[in-house]
Amino acid sequence: MIARAAGRQSDEVYQELVANAVPNSHIVAAGVLGATRAQEYGYTFMYASDAD
Repeated sequence: MIARAAGRQSDEVYQELVANAVPNSHIVAAGVLGATRAQEYGYTFMYASDAD
């Protein structure tokens, strides 16, 4: 979708996204899928507690 909107090739846009990503980050198909997979490996993205 980004490539189409920018009038560029998808592979070219992907390479630019990868080159400019935050160090040690990973490009995944969907944010929810990536967050779920990371949580399986012990990462925590959100934490909520009951503040009585």
